[in-house]
Amino acid sequence: MKPEKYESFINDANAKPNIVAGIIEVIVTAILIIGAIIIQHHWGNQCWAIIIVPILSTVASIIGVAAVWEFFSKLKFATLVVNLANISANLQISGIVKYTNNFKDIYWREELKYTKYLKVVITYARTWREQNREVLADFIKKGGIVEIALPNYNNKDLMEEYDRRFSFASGETCKRVAEAKKEFESLGAQITLCDRAFLNSYYFMDDYAIMAPFNHLKEKGYVPAIKAEKNGALYEYISKEIDAIFS
Repeated sequence: MKPEKYESFINDANAKPNIVAGIIEVIVTAILIIGAIIIQHHWGNQCWAIIIVPILSTVASIIGVAAVWEFFSKLKFATLVVNLANISANLQISGIVKYTNNFKDIYWREELKYTKYLKVVITYARTWREQNREVLADFIKKGGIVEIALPNYNNKDLMEEYDRRFSFASGETCKRVAEAKKEFESLGAQITLCDRAFLNSYYFMDDYAIMAPFNHLKEKGYVPAIKAEKNGALYEYISKEIDAIFS
């Protein structure tokens, strides 16, 4: 469903309760209750009164519940529906199709099955590289193009910034990036060295893009990832980031 189609749905859910109908229901409820009391008081021992009073009480209860729904529950329900519709519309606009708490759960052989190229922005991605070495090699052998942007390990200031960010000993980032460049090139990937510090890692494909933040904890922990489809706002954002980094 396209975002503009949510408007009528939201407007319907946000409709104000019918005040006139609610007032009439309250008046009718009051009349029925008063009538039941009068009948019970004056003719309570009559057979017909024994039948009528419960009926009037039941009808009054039903109408009373309807009035309460009209004034209160309907408003709360409408608010809930509107909130859900807004969330759904926002997701539609963003193009987000998947979220995972653990980046390692992404099955990359399946992700690369229907794409011709993969552009990656990473610092060194040792774990990802080791886990998907065979997948990347097969993808490249079949004609797939892999372009990887790495921070320039010849830039001393940049490497020192990464060392501070990841709480590494001096020179550790330089060592890991140089290692990554060598191993990715051995697989047939194209490498671009950038003189800027990356804020996130990106994995950009024909129809989907994946964004994952960096983990700054000293100990290893789970890293979340967001997958977005083409033509969505997040995909377009990542596309611009990719263009800026590789240019």
